[in-house]
Formats: sequence, C-alpha cells, structure tokens
Amino acid sequence: MTAPNIILASNINGTCTGKVLTTSPQDIVTVAANYTAKLNHVMVSNLSTATVTASVGLFDNVTTATYYFIYQTQIPANAAVDVINRSVYLKEGDKVVALASTNTVHITASWEIIS
Repeated sequence: MTAPNIILASNINGTCTGKVLTTSPQDIVTVAANYTAKLNHVMVSNLSTATVTASVGLFDNVTTATYYFIYQTQIPANAAVDVINRSVYLKEGDKVVALASTNTVHITASWEIIS
C-alpha cells in the first residue's frame, strides 16, 4: 500500500501505551495493514538509582532495517529522556521498537492511527 492521503482520512484515533523495557527488543507501536500512524511523543524513564542505557528505533517494514532515534543512550538515575517530541509518520508494517540495559526503564508513547 502506498501512503494514504491523510487529508482524506475517514478515521483518526488517538492512543497511548506504556511498557517496562527489557534487554530484548520489544514492539512498542505496530502499524497494521492499510493504516498510517502519526507518532506524537515517546519518552523513556529510568526508575533506578543508577545510570542505564536505552535504545528506541523505527523498524522500517520495506527495508527490514531498524533506524534508531536513540541508541544506547545513557539515562541518569531517576531521570527521563524525551525521545520524540515532534510528529513522525509511520507506514503500514512499520514498528517502534525499544530495549534497555535493565528492566527499570519505562517507555510511554502516544500516536494516532489514521485510516
């Protein structure tokens, strides 16, 4: 599917999620077939008293490669990092994936599903 003309969208539904990251990559946002998503905000928070690292990327369904927004970025103790604070459009099959060096890192994301 080619990218839809979002001006002619029939539905725009906002949603958000939160997850605890692990040392294995996790799918945070997945765009279903025949949809586009507008990623609005992604934040990672370190709930521990030690510095940790986190990586958050875009898995491109066409190239089957992951392109990182942040990669092994240090997050200080009891701090948060704004990963995305401007809109990014994702096409069908694309995903936002993330992992961290420990399971004390939380991720939150908000996006709009467009059809």
